[in-house]
Amino acid sequence: MKSPKSILFIITTSFLLCFKSFAQCPSVADTVQTFCDLDSLLISDLQATDEGAGVAWFETPSSTVPLNGSESLINGQTYYLDNAAGTCGTREAVLVNILGPPTGLNFQGVCVENALEATLEDLEAFGNDVQWYLTPSGGTALNITTVLTDNTIYYADQSSPFTGCRTSRLSVFVNVGIVDVPIGDSLQEFCVIDGNTPTVGDLVASGINNWYLSFSSASPLDLSTPLIDGQTYFATSLDPPCESDNRLAVTVNLIQQVNPGEDGTIDLCQDDTASV
Repeated sequence: MKSPKSILFIITTSFLLCFKSFAQCPSVADTVQTFCDLDSLLISDLQATDEGAGVAWFETPSSTVPLNGSESLINGQTYYLDNAAGTCGTREAVLVNILGPPTGLNFQGVCVENALEATLEDLEAFGNDVQWYLTPSGGTALNITTVLTDNTIYYADQSSPFTGCRTSRLSVFVNVGIVDVPIGDSLQEFCVIDGNTPTVGDLVASGINNWYLSFSSASPLDLSTPLIDGQTYFATSLDPPCESDNRLAVTVNLIQQVNPGEDGTIDLCQDDTASV
């Protein structure tokens, strides 16, 4: 029969062995690990602390073959941490989040009345700490107040809020529409000839225009619409897809042309010329 001291020794030894085995399981600080898409994206890039028995990553909580460190990480995939022998029992789950470029439209138009009013602040890209550039990679980030150049491609990246790494870039082709208030005479007169009434298409203003019946009406008039005497019409400037907010007011004066009568002939004698 074993003595109490022997039993205590066995229990203590077993506890220490178990504790040592447990202590040799690797640990992980972040169970969600974020990478930028320009980073090295391999299994070996997952972060864990080796507590003495090595670090291994597995595809499932119970798989027996560890993943090769040179395999590529998959966005949204969960990986499982164990020691090199795979004997820790319960494995720590780590979710991988690979951050790509910010989201936004690849073609964006900015409508302004003055070219200097169009700046990077008018462009939309959704992400964390978005920055704009003139090149698809490298270069210096532009100030957000930079004036936009028409028909130019700008590039936007974002940073990870966890690691500070920066992503690949979203490309945005920019069209700047200059749509200032059109210029034209505020009073425009037209002669009305029987069978030939002037139309909206006869109104004159600078640039390409839409014409409206009021300052706030939404539907433009058809160019074949007959003009009404004394009516005021309102013109906008167009640079598709842009249209000016403000409008030029033009009042119409229709002048009825005097009817000269019908064509005919008249016979005159030589003696009648003096009286005629």
